[in-house]
Amino acid sequence: METTGMMVWVLNGIFILLGVYVVWTTIARLLRYKKEAKHFEQGHSDLEVLRMDKGPSSGMFALGVLVLYLTFMGFSDGYEAAYLLIYVCVGILFFALGIDYTMRYRVLFGADSFFFEGQCIRFRMIKKITYQDGLFKKGMLQLSKGEEITCPYKIAKAIEDKLGVWKKQRKHK
Repeated sequence: METTGMMVWVLNGIFILLGVYVVWTTIARLLRYKKEAKHFEQGHSDLEVLRMDKGPSSGMFALGVLVLYLTFMGFSDGYEAAYLLIYVCVGILFFALGIDYTMRYRVLFGADSFFFEGQCIRFRMIKKITYQDGLFKKGMLQLSKGEEITCPYKIAKAIEDKLGVWKKQRKHK
């Protein structure tokens, strides 16, 4: 019985460290994202914001609230109390995923570039956009530097549309 109790506390420690690491990196990414997005906004007067983050991030926040609610509603003293930390960390991880989805499903478009996942990409840098089917459809942006950026399918379609508009405007100049 002592081995099981020790194993639970080792798992608690692992989950706490994982939770702290994920929350720390997510907050650092969010702060960096906001700083760079503000810089992008200042440089583009004709800014258009595409937000597709409401569904995925709301779902993650709802799961986080549900896990925390069920954890504290079913909480009892004794041996089950050792599992409380694990469930709290899982709930916090859902909140971190919600913040991550907020950054991943938002694009800022300017006249000749766009801001996605913390980086500014010019339309002229895009060589090709490909799509991959499967359970979770995704788009692949192939850039001129040989870099490849994976993005959600709907975001890739929106980027492709804006790229077409940009190419037409460039032809008419």
